Amino acid sequence: MNPYELIKGINATGFVSHFFCQIDSSLNEKSDWEIGFYDKKSDNITTYVNGKIKNTDDVFKKLDDTVEKLELNHVTVELEDAKKMFLENCPTLFPSEQLGDGFLILQTLHGKTHWNFTLISKSLKFLNIKINTSTGEVDEHQIVELVQK
Repeated sequence: MNPYELIKGINATGFVSHFFCQIDSSLNEKSDWEIGFYDKKSDNITTYVNGKIKNTDDVFKKLDDTVEKLELNHVTVELEDAKKMFLENCPTLFPSEQLGDGFLILQTLHGKTHWNFTLISKSLKFLNIKINTSTGEVDEHQIVELVQK
């Protein structure tokens, strides 16, 4: 995936906020990449797929959070390398979990740009690993239980 190629020809208001794609348990893309552009004036994100507007929505964020600009020049770790890092770390970080499908977001949060992988495990848990796009290191990981015991 080349982010620069995907945004060519899009005439959007605001700035690039994220790239989103559904993935399978092997981290293969299951959908076309969606590109979000944030318009601060309207506090909306317009999503494009294949250069065409998919929708415009209110921003899903806490009241005091800000949508950060995705600086594509900060992305020095390619997607394939981030996938390898995810697959190398997943058995250690989530040793008893079997991977299911999920999604991948390229975004900037709290000043750091990440490849943000989230998969749903076979035991119905969200497994999340954020790979830093500058260093290739795992910055964060977490498990979120979907079913309360």
